[in-house]
Amino acid sequence: PFVVRAALAPAYASLDDAAADPSPGFAIWLESAVPNEFADIVCFLVVPINASGELRVVAPEGFEWLPASVFRRPFSPWEDRVNGTFESLSGQIFTTNGVLRFIGVDLKAGVRYGFKARIYVPHFTPTASVPAFFFDAAPSGLAGKGFGVAAIVPCPQVRTLVDAEVRATSRLPAAPTRLLLRVRLATPVAHPGALFIQAPASLEAPSGGACGLTPWPGRLQFEPYEAARSASCSWQSGGLLTVRPAPTVPLPSGVLEFRVPARNTNVTMGAAPLATSSCPTANCWTFATYNVSSLEPPLSEVSPEVPVLDVAQTIAGLPPSRRAAEMGFLSYRPIGRDDRPLRRNRLAFVFQLARPEEFEFATNASVPPPPPLPAGYLEVVAPPGFRFTPICYSDIDTRRSNIFPTPELDHYAKETLGISNWEVDAGLLDCEGDGRVALISIAAGLLRYRKYAFSIRVTNPEVEDVISDWTMSFQEYFSPPFPSFSLWTFTGVQLEPLSTSSGPSCYLGQCIGAGVGLAVPVKVRFRCHSLVETGGEFRVTMPEGFGFQPTAGEDLIEGDRPTRCILREFAGGDRAGPGEVWQKKDRDCLIVDRGTPLDGSGTGDARTVRVVVRFVFNEVDPAPPKTLNRDTAYTLVLWVLPPSGFRASADWVLETRSPAGEQLDIGTGRGYELSTVFRKFRHNNEDAYNEYSKTITPMMVAGLKPIPSFVFEFVLPSNAWLQDRFRLTGPPGFRLQRAGAEPWSPGSCIEVNLLAPAAAA
Repeated sequence: PFVVRAALAPAYASLDDAAADPSPGFAIWLESAVPNEFADIVCFLVVPINASGELRVVAPEGFEWLPASVFRRPFSPWEDRVNGTFESLSGQIFTTNGVLRFIGVDLKAGVRYGFKARIYVPHFTPTASVPAFFFDAAPSGLAGKGFGVAAIVPCPQVRTLVDAEVRATSRLPAAPTRLLLRVRLATPVAHPGALFIQAPASLEAPSGGACGLTPWPGRLQFEPYEAARSASCSWQSGGLLTVRPAPTVPLPSGVLEFRVPARNTNVTMGAAPLATSSCPTANCWTFATYNVSSLEPPLSEVSPEVPVLDVAQTIAGLPPSRRAAEMGFLSYRPIGRDDRPLRRNRLAFVFQLARPEEFEFATNASVPPPPPLPAGYLEVVAPPGFRFTPICYSDIDTRRSNIFPTPELDHYAKETLGISNWEVDAGLLDCEGDGRVALISIAAGLLRYRKYAFSIRVTNPEVEDVISDWTMSFQEYFSPPFPSFSLWTFTGVQLEPLSTSSGPSCYLGQCIGAGVGLAVPVKVRFRCHSLVETGGEFRVTMPEGFGFQPTAGEDLIEGDRPTRCILREFAGGDRAGPGEVWQKKDRDCLIVDRGTPLDGSGTGDARTVRVVVRFVFNEVDPAPPKTLNRDTAYTLVLWVLPPSGFRASADWVLETRSPAGEQLDIGTGRGYELSTVFRKFRHNNEDAYNEYSKTITPMMVAGLKPIPSFVFEFVLPSNAWLQDRFRLTGPPGFRLQRAGAEPWSPGSCIEVNLLAPAAAA
């Protein structure tokens, strides 16, 4: 049972620290953490209270005490380090299951004790128990009543590599592949040392010998603080992969995982000539770390004199597979297919392990067909971001009549696609989903020369990964990676507001703040996936509090109020040119459900605008109807009324709809943070009295002409402080840069004078 002791003694970092400090505490020294060997262990201890009874020293999992090697004092040279003497530990000594016991010991408070022993170091770092030595001293007869003293002293990590793992994107012979490698280091690897990985003969360096570390699926690149980002790798003849840290960034202890390119060979791995308990086949991988710059393969022949960091780990690799005749997506969209981001999607797959003509029975009726396949696992691996249900049995359907729900479709599947019904005995036993991997257990009975289909539900990712390939495998058959489908979403979405200021605060017609009734232009850059034709629409919904500005004096269109917009398209996605602006006849920009709650004509929520694709036939204008399509990039300028006050950034929602109103693409664009608006901001270029020149001046509207005595009047929302900057941005076309000056150079702006207040001027 769990017992809380009355006192907890501290653990010293080393014996030297314990020797220099006579106060209560415990310390451990382990001669070596090399696995599968015996090592000396020395302990110093000083208890804070008297404890006469039993002293227990519990080693971590896998460590075993050598009974005949326990000495009641550490003796020389350990006692020579201490200013004072050691007392011998009394009592009888017993060892069992990694526990060293001194029964009948008499421990006095403040007295230094110690012992020396031999202990067996296991071949693994403890994971099922705390990696530390646990000391427990309790008075006789009171061990379970909370009396006594306890201490926990960390155990050095066992110097061995563990948790090695190898995966591959393709196991087809003579095919390129990407290896997914993982191992846990116990000892940091500093330059010029390296991690050496010996691959089996079924793998070799990729064409050209290129090697570059990349993260596991789900990340585009390593983080700046990760050692793998700056590490280098190289392939040697003999299948030896070397991963070397940068001179200033060692590989730290802990899990190291990465991907590297490789190529499968045509070598078939049979029985192991040197089988080991850790790898009973010849298809073995060996992971090792050495403090040397280079080694000659194979690792099994490395000299014992080479300085090793961690003891090597050997694991069984993945056997090469045969290429299936057909594995991949079914060329048919089943009911329930939904390719939008983060939606539950029903995907249909087809697989056929071998063609009938590969077997003699196809041409010789006297030869029986091959026997049914035994029970096995069908593995489906999706690209990063897809998620299968952990218990996915109910998400799978193998009935052809359900995948093709009408008699006509079922006939098409059977006669045209050649899909067979699953054999009665070959039922589903189980399905387990682990993120993007689904492992489907199938009973015996399938025939390798028949083509089967099944559907399974999966959750789509939010965005597509750079590497978006699927793989499937069943029995010893494997599919080459096949491409994923494109999500019905937007790409290249970017919001560019002319100003990030908030709007004025208004109540009952009284407003505080600049920009009353002034809308801010916002550019929305995007590319869509689905084709939007005449009558379809592109919608933008802003966060709560925002609103689009209606165009004054224009009639309602389809019950909605028009708003200003500029839609520009860039053919082929090339934004280098000016693009083509859609004419007004090609689109309508309408605020959805406009009106106020008082007159019953709408909700008063002006956050959504729809851009409707129009076409007006003109016999003298041969231009075809406009469309929104995936091959073209677009920029949409909208006029937005921002809410008042500070607002954190929030996503804008984008979607496209068909002419029938069916939702097509969905997506989001990253919003922007609003800053508090000036209390006042105006200029004097108007037909009125000029406060600066003290004259009545006309408004200057001539192009490319300077505006004389141009004055801005503003009131800040809060105090400005030293080092704060005032930034003034004019509308496009205005020039605030002095002629001939380099951009952003000192003195490059036009002359500016601060008129008031006098203290600031």
